[in-house]
Amino acid sequence: NYVHIWDICRVFEFVIEIRISNACRALKENKQSTQMICYECGFNTLSNFYRHFNKVTGMTPFAYKKQHQS
Repeated sequence: NYVHIWDICRVFEFVIEIRISNACRALKENKQSTQMICYECGFNTLSNFYRHFNKVTGMTPFAYKKQHQS
């Protein structure tokens, strides 16, 4: 079967969105460092995590965590 490159890109974007959603949940709980959350959510580097997090949420993980502190 032929898989179109756009289908692969959509799957990749979907996986990233799920990972960022999990990271947002973990940041709200405020129990772990951003670095630990990064790795536990499947990102290999902090810079990659920060780039995708900012792209999806429009803010840094630190800003997100600060905004959602209880």
